[in-house]
Amino acid sequence: MKKTVATCLAALLLFCASLQPAAGHESKNAETAKNNARILAGTGNIYDHDDNTPQSYFVHREKAAQQGNPGAQFELGTLYFSGKGVNKDHAKAIQWMEEAARHGHERSQLFLGMYYSGLTGAAKDSVLAKQWLEKAAQQGNAHAQFLLAGMYSDGQAIPKDYAVAVQWLEKAASQGFDQAQFSLASMYASGRGVSQDLAKAAQLCEEAARQGHAHAQFYLARLYVSGQGVSQDFAKAAQWYEKAARQGLVGAQWSLGLLYFRGRGVSQDNARGVHWTEEAARQGHVQSQLLLGVYYFNEAAKGESQYYGVAKDWLEKAAQQENPQAQLLLGTMYYGGTGVPADEGLARQWLEKAAQQGNELAKAILPYLDANVDISPLLQKQDDTLLRSLGP
Repeated sequence: MKKTVATCLAALLLFCASLQPAAGHESKNAETAKNNARILAGTGNIYDHDDNTPQSYFVHREKAAQQGNPGAQFELGTLYFSGKGVNKDHAKAIQWMEEAARHGHERSQLFLGMYYSGLTGAAKDSVLAKQWLEKAAQQGNAHAQFLLAGMYSDGQAIPKDYAVAVQWLEKAASQGFDQAQFSLASMYASGRGVSQDLAKAAQLCEEAARQGHAHAQFYLARLYVSGQGVSQDFAKAAQWYEKAARQGLVGAQWSLGLLYFRGRGVSQDNARGVHWTEEAARQGHVQSQLLLGVYYFNEAAKGESQYYGVAKDWLEKAAQQENPQAQLLLGTMYYGGTGVPADEGLARQWLEKAAQQGNELAKAILPYLDANVDISPLLQKQDDTLLRSLGP
């Protein structure tokens, strides 16, 4: 009778897990950081000339910089900053950058704004960061406009002002800067610094998404799922989730997996559901790990006993991340010897962990550990508790 405990619970958990909303755990600033890194790394292939060794190029640029050429001063600064063709020297890099920036060199101004923002590990100076970013932004540099908007939005060195942030984001977004388009979309969606307008938010999200911005693709998909700012369309949601999922975005991988399990916007396909859920689970997404554990457990319960081990492995990963549902199911597996050797000690260990996190079903099961009785009716009474714990 004990085996019915885990089997009943697994079936219930699989249903409940499919009700989970999409969730993304990646930082929304990940793409910003990547773009910033490219700027700070230099200008790309700057050795495109007849004598293209780093050392000879350094000599060539140094002469031009000393003659007052702002572009050469900027490039010389990048060489000192990166250590290409010369020993790395950040002090000299900043010296040459500032020389170029004082002559109005836009990219030097941007570089200095980013440098003083602390993006290189240097001591942060928000006043200088704002000063240089503002100069570059006033020259129309979209990246500087975007970063300056972030300072106003976050209240760095200046009073927080969402309206001013929106103005700078509008300027950058109008130039097709995808990060600004996405940030501006979030302002329209939340009504910060501008009247709330979900249709405008969706439009901006799509503009960024079409440029490959993964988070914009993800949130545009969510808008199609919810029908906010656009007509509800699960097929379009699936298309955008897949674009973001292929870029490694965990929330998109999880959400796409659920669409395949449910058959919403795509043909129902458990194999594809498993594929995308595993992609998210390998990145540590706990709900994906739980869902896979439950899925493989149920496959094992249908007669594919080789899947019990796979189920246990995924449930353990989720349980080790303190997921109470995974801890609960592991406990019932060890309690009934379902797919694993019966082990009252491990059963008690996992059930107690789940109970300590407030899982009511685990609390109810613990007194029965020594009674050797079928507690399936008890599980059925706890349906609502499980739905609440796995729901939004």
